[in-house]
Amino acid sequence: MRPDLLWACGLTLLALFVRLAYFAEYAQFPLSHVALGPDIKEYDTFARRVLACGLGWDKLPIHGPFYPIVLSGIYRLTGLRPIAARGVQLIVNGLATGLLYAACRHLWTRRTACVAAGLWALYKPLIYYSGELFAEGLLVLLIVCALFCWARAHESGRDVAGKWSLAWLSAAALFLGFGAITHALSLAFSLPFVLGAPWLLHGRRRPRQAWAAMAAMAGALALPILPVTLRNHAVSGQWVLIQARSGLNLYIGNNPAATGGCYVRPGEEYEKLLRWPEEEHCTTEAQKKRFWRGKVLQFVRAQPGGALWLVSQKFILTWNSRELPSGPDLPGIQKLSRFMRLPLPAFALLFPLAAAGGILCFRDRRSLALLLLPATYGCALAVFVTSGRYRLAMIPALAILAGRAFDILAIERRRLSRIRAVFAGASLVLALGIALAPRPPPMPGAEVETALLRGEAACATGDLALAESVVQAAIENHPDSGPLLHLRGVVAAERGDWIRALALYERALVACSATTRVLIDKGVALSQLHRGEEARTVLRQAVSQAPGMADAWYNLGVANERAQNMTEALSNYERAVSIDPTHVSSLLNLGLCLHQFGRLEAAEHQYNRVLSLAPRKTKAWNALGVVALQRGTMQEAVECLEKSVKLLPRQPEIWALLMRVVKDVSGPDAAARVLERARAANPQDASLRRAANAAFSDDRGHKERGR
Repeated sequence: MRPDLLWACGLTLLALFVRLAYFAEYAQFPLSHVALGPDIKEYDTFARRVLACGLGWDKLPIHGPFYPIVLSGIYRLTGLRPIAARGVQLIVNGLATGLLYAACRHLWTRRTACVAAGLWALYKPLIYYSGELFAEGLLVLLIVCALFCWARAHESGRDVAGKWSLAWLSAAALFLGFGAITHALSLAFSLPFVLGAPWLLHGRRRPRQAWAAMAAMAGALALPILPVTLRNHAVSGQWVLIQARSGLNLYIGNNPAATGGCYVRPGEEYEKLLRWPEEEHCTTEAQKKRFWRGKVLQFVRAQPGGALWLVSQKFILTWNSRELPSGPDLPGIQKLSRFMRLPLPAFALLFPLAAAGGILCFRDRRSLALLLLPATYGCALAVFVTSGRYRLAMIPALAILAGRAFDILAIERRRLSRIRAVFAGASLVLALGIALAPRPPPMPGAEVETALLRGEAACATGDLALAESVVQAAIENHPDSGPLLHLRGVVAAERGDWIRALALYERALVACSATTRVLIDKGVALSQLHRGEEARTVLRQAVSQAPGMADAWYNLGVANERAQNMTEALSNYERAVSIDPTHVSSLLNLGLCLHQFGRLEAAEHQYNRVLSLAPRKTKAWNALGVVALQRGTMQEAVECLEKSVKLLPRQPEIWALLMRVVKDVSGPDAAARVLERARAANPQDASLRRAANAAFSDDRGHKERGR
């Protein structure tokens, strides 16, 4: 046992070292500090919604809800910082190395376990995806836990009805249930596993015992899924198992324009797809699912040969050595890191070894669950859409099978029969050919999307020079790209050049028609240029075009507030918050409007919601301090203002207010100490000197009269 513990700890430390080395480099890029890109932004928004409103969601989720719930817990511990959440995920994935070693060791030899855990520790795509805000990182961990339970069930007894065997099998099903509400595609493996595991377990089996074990596993699998289904029914009145848009995902993978990968990118084309069922009067999720299935059947009937070829193409692409992108995991993004260019183990090594391992272990009941995972996932991806990220769930089984193949071929090859050796070699060569031969379809607009992600991240982190250079380089190759022109306008707006920003927005509208995001930013630019009526007209157009977009309502509220239309502004902010309870700016401005109307309790509630989502929002701390002052709770006001100036020291007007409050609460000596801190944080600030004179004038007069 001691050597196994040493090997497991050593390989785990290797995995942690490699992941921390990658994280240290990745943390230098602006993209690591923000949540941008398809799926990532949706997971981030869902997690923040959980922090703001609790576990119950108010509309059908388009992703499994378990990962955003876990992400919200990580956010709560790390202060809502995406970079910290990425670091936690990498550490957890590294620690899973020991669990994979243990699972493999319960099945086979120490050599097999060492090779499998070593591949896991150094597998490059696993490191990358574990450091991103994707559900697949959590799903992989849950599958490792399920495979560990499967291995223990084999070791704990020869009877499926045995106490410990049944407990381990039920635990495996429970982990797979959580995997299902993390990513619904995992049901492609979970259901066959639950149905077949009691019959695959080695040793003596009785039908009654196997059926009882199957029932127990089915109950464990359903246990995490049932609350999600009930919540979906509560918010929509429809029986949706886990998530919405499964019909749309099926259509994206099976239509005349499909390429096998995620060819539909966020933007106008995707928005048109979302609106298509509604234009055909399909409003409920069930109606939309039937609509998309009808379109798929129409394609299959019209082009049966093309549909069959497309499914075959997706199945083959699933085993390709290249990591087909599915969102912000574009090649240009991954290759920013020098670490990701290192010659570490990748799919071209893992898949051929695993294929040979599958042939060598085909008759071994211990490996049947491992073979079932890639087989079912490969078929599921062939039906829907394939990508490098979506196949990540197969990696635990492939790593173990690859470790077993290496062990047999390198150490036990003399014991192999000639037929098994020939089949293993042929499978290895065939798998290598499949991995290297087909060329994946190119991702449309990958260069533009890469530039947009990098530019938006640079803007979000305040590196405007980097944003400008990235966008400028991309525009030279794509001068008529509306999104790039729009982002260049955003950079100009961040620099305060509103005239140039407005000109770029108008060019972007010509290039990509009236997209809502460009209209919103054009309205903001017009408002900044004191063209208030034009700004409100443009923002009303944006609201009518996208009534479900919180940012449109928020900016219309800002424009109305500048025009002193406070009642309309309040209504706009309320509408924005009802659409997106995580929209921090809307929550803050709603609180400020309520504050102006004298509704202190309602305003305080909004400020606290802001701080639950953005604890470093100094304006919310300032507003809470003012509320406390109006209520006469002076000590609470001091605490709020102290937190604000600690987060952002360069606030001379807040320091002045804090001085006056501290003087009333603790006397002039305490206020003088606050003044010293304020002067250190705001040197040579005339407004601070005037505020200090005002704060201490009464006190100096008292001293002069005393003398």
